[in-house]
Amino acid sequence: RGCAAVGRALAQLGEFYVFRVEYNYTGGLSGLDEPSRPGPLSTGHPSVRRPPTTASGGVSGTSGIDFASVFSAPPQVVTHSKPEFEKARPVLRRALTILEKQLGPNHSELVPVLRSLTTIELHDKQYGLAESYMLRATSIALLDPGTGDATRAVLFKETAACSAIAGKYDDADRYYRETVRLLENSGRFGVLYLPYVLQEWGEVLKVGGRPEEAEKVLQQLPAVKARAE
Repeated sequence: RGCAAVGRALAQLGEFYVFRVEYNYTGGLSGLDEPSRPGPLSTGHPSVRRPPTTASGGVSGTSGIDFASVFSAPPQVVTHSKPEFEKARPVLRRALTILEKQLGPNHSELVPVLRSLTTIELHDKQYGLAESYMLRATSIALLDPGTGDATRAVLFKETAACSAIAGKYDDADRYYRETVRLLENSGRFGVLYLPYVLQEWGEVLKVGGRPEEAEKVLQQLPAVKARAE
């Protein structure tokens, strides 16, 4: 137990270095725009606009608010200081090693650590490594019966973004499809998150040379946005 506590403490410290942001909640869909963050296909870290996953399998902001239950007011993220990725990487890797040993390789508490490592590797343009971390996080969530569809949808969306950045557009397409399927079973969270996912999916299809499929996806946006209002 003591060693696991050390792992958790290191994970929290690593995430502090990565996500030095404040979440301000606003109404409507304005929080999905987040102009201060790079877009999904930029060479920056596209998934930091994501809500981090809690150890219990819920989707939450760094403030501890249950993201799935309050998504009627999505977050507007304001960065107050730059992430410190070089400090975070060794701390998070050490946390991952400890938690794997103490809790097992498929424990849900590994998911936020893997997501933070994904963000770091995307920032450093290590796209293959980032994708591997994200795929593992998603696989763990699928194995965990306590992880709901809302959380799984967020993880699949992030995996899709990683695959797209790595140029694996067919893989990205598959993950976006699964994201949409999960969001259909995610209540109000799904209704509000779906427009953002469809927009990103359509953009990825365009970049991947599939304009007709992109158009079909983007044509769904007006009706989906209307349901979210």
